[in-house]
Amino acid sequence: MATPSVNRPPLGGFSFENCKRNAHIEGEASKVGCSLPSARKTGTTICGMVFKGGVVLGADTRATEGMVVADKNCSKIHYISPNIYCCGAGTAADTEMTTQLISSNLELHALNTGRQPRVVTANRMLQQMLFRHQGHIGAALVLGGVDFSGSHVYSIYPHGSTDKLPYVTMGSGSLAAMAVFEDRYKPDMEEEEAKELVRDAIAAGIFNDLGSGGNIDLCVITKDKVDYLRPHYEANQKGVRTGNYKYKRGTTGVLTKVVQPLNLEVVEETIQTMDTS
Repeated sequence: MATPSVNRPPLGGFSFENCKRNAHIEGEASKVGCSLPSARKTGTTICGMVFKGGVVLGADTRATEGMVVADKNCSKIHYISPNIYCCGAGTAADTEMTTQLISSNLELHALNTGRQPRVVTANRMLQQMLFRHQGHIGAALVLGGVDFSGSHVYSIYPHGSTDKLPYVTMGSGSLAAMAVFEDRYKPDMEEEEAKELVRDAIAAGIFNDLGSGGNIDLCVITKDKVDYLRPHYEANQKGVRTGNYKYKRGTTGVLTKVVQPLNLEVVEETIQTMDTS
């Protein structure tokens, strides 16, 4: 038997139907001594800026798993199209799969239209996808590229909101990186000067944020070519051990030496073979 709710038109606005359910689950969980899953803490410093002839994107290379450094040389600058790249902060799997999906859809769009993809098209596709999932995809992105309309840099937040600015930063080290941009950014900078500024911004995040570290990767996108510099700069170089801690036998004198014999009797001895199947 069909119910009247089947033909009911969808209502606009937000739905708070699960609020009471979530409160009840939280209360029951506290009674039995367990807690609900919490958000995963992530750490990254990514940024991008527009210079005179194109776009420079930068990222660190540390991937964390809680308080453990899972990967010291993680690639966080992802390919979208030949003229568009994207830096990802947040959950590594979410940023990787999100950029791969949009890259595939953008390639189909380019084949269908027969034209080079626009940066604003990639921005809209990422924005709609993240907003559709209401922040459950932990991907904070910095999108940059060059098309027929010029050079563009966007910041895309996990809930789907976007900003288009001359320079943007994202991740847990974004405040330190933004301080460098606010102090030294100038319009129409040359390529080498822009690369140095992005490098210093990522380095500020690495040295002032525990979730950021490793090397500094850069991606320079111009109208004619793309230079993916990995690694561009090693911010944390391993130090050289200055002392030698291996000593010859007899260097430390033995004051006393006592040997205590143990008279033991073997009661039972069995040999078992290891199962390697």
